[in-house]
Amino acid sequence: MEQRDYVLREIERLGYLLARLRDRILGRIASAEELHGAARSLGVDLDMARTVDPETLVLMIGATDVTRRWFFAEALYLEGLDALYDDRAADASDLLLRARMLFESLDGQVAAGAIPDLPARLDEIDAALGTLPAD
Repeated sequence: MEQRDYVLREIERLGYLLARLRDRILGRIASAEELHGAARSLGVDLDMARTVDPETLVLMIGATDVTRRWFFAEALYLEGLDALYDDRAADASDLLLRARMLFESLDGQVAAGAIPDLPARLDEIDAALGTLPAD
């Protein structure tokens, strides 16, 4: 019962941060600092996720911590979309590629249905990347 309560609290905390990310994209949050502060309160460093190379990111998050990898992937994906909508092509490409790599690292490590439609998320990222100008 205690483990179930812990999992429910973690889901609630992750849901809160994802809602803040969504709100940021929709322009409902005044600053990125608020988003990063919310992430830090959950023990998530979004700045670090953007600066290290993707392979190092997986190592730092932890190869066995599937939930955390999914969360980082989702956060990077949403920030990548934000950059795409703000016409910051280089940032969008980098963030979306990082998100894609993390999502790919989850393939085969999660129970079916645990991550809502992983192949569809990869397709969404590929579609977003396809809208960016070629280097």
